[in-house]
Amino acid sequence: MKLARFKVKHYRSYRDEQEIVFANTNVLIGPDNAGKSNFLQAIELFFLTFEGDQTLQAYKHDRDLPTGLASGRTSLTAVFQFDGADKDDEILSEYESQRQKLNLPVIETKGIRINLQFSEKNMPVYSIVFETRIPQPWKISDDFHSRQQDLIGKILRRFCVTYMPAGRELKRLPAKNIVEVVKQEIADQIKVFVDEVGYQPQFVSQELNRILSIIGMSGINVFFEPPVSSVEQATKFDNAFIDRSLGSLFENGMGMRWQMIASCVSWVSLSIKKRTGLRCLWLIEEPESYLHPESFSKQRAACKRIGDNADMIYTTHSQGFVSPDLSHVNRVFLKDGQSTIMNFRTYEEAYLQIQSRQPSISSLTSPPVN
Repeated sequence: MKLARFKVKHYRSYRDEQEIVFANTNVLIGPDNAGKSNFLQAIELFFLTFEGDQTLQAYKHDRDLPTGLASGRTSLTAVFQFDGADKDDEILSEYESQRQKLNLPVIETKGIRINLQFSEKNMPVYSIVFETRIPQPWKISDDFHSRQQDLIGKILRRFCVTYMPAGRELKRLPAKNIVEVVKQEIADQIKVFVDEVGYQPQFVSQELNRILSIIGMSGINVFFEPPVSSVEQATKFDNAFIDRSLGSLFENGMGMRWQMIASCVSWVSLSIKKRTGLRCLWLIEEPESYLHPESFSKQRAACKRIGDNADMIYTTHSQGFVSPDLSHVNRVFLKDGQSTIMNFRTYEEAYLQIQSRQPSISSLTSPPVN
């Protein structure tokens, strides 16, 4: 499945409903404190709240509902489209079954809308949005509710979502986002051989116990227990990025670190997709933050590779990260104190938006994305 649209309403700086149409790669441009990060965090909140992710900053009504809003609930809505993957058949079949229960006409399903709202007591409520109201008796029906939640879970678990704030310590990223995937790749490859090798000690112990039983010593059992899983032992390592001239990754400058990590993220996306069928969604703040202008072409190439294997939405203040395809570029700005999202009409308009922020040298000297 793919994320096609995402809407935010009554969340932090977003009072009125605002929407982004997703491509493989989307860009958010706007001044500081316009609401770019809030939009990324809303996406993360939508996906990770369902499983109760402990690393997620939990929703708080007093903090996250827009200031001065007398009534209403935070509402986050995602539209998912089918992309032909085998696992989509099960989801589509269950969705159509629920539509039939509501006596809705049979149509070619273009997407599934899922809404998340939070109560005043911070309780999350997920639901599938149909084009008709669900009868109240069905809403409270345990069977209908459980079927809806089961379907929502299946859809959300098809995605692997990672949020990279601009201020995050880069040294923590490889351990979580790269090394664990490398370990799983190795484990998958050697598991079959480990299982075969592990059978031999078991066979020997069975033979020894049989002999002991024959000679009247059945009360003694022989067994072989390795101190640690062979798979675990084989994948017990730390990451090390080496620049032959400068040493390990974390002896290099921040720009070099970020380029290496971004390149690895592309491989991680492809690996996860091949092994599990999950689609990665990367939420990245200001990838240009640590870069020298001469590094922009390499960084753009790394971002493009990520977009080839996953979905990515990032914020930027640099012209060098703005795609000429304006359908992928969104302007975020404050209007009457509220975050508003619009598309740029021309590339020059996007350029002027960045210039108005008193840009850095890198923003002005970096050529546009090819």
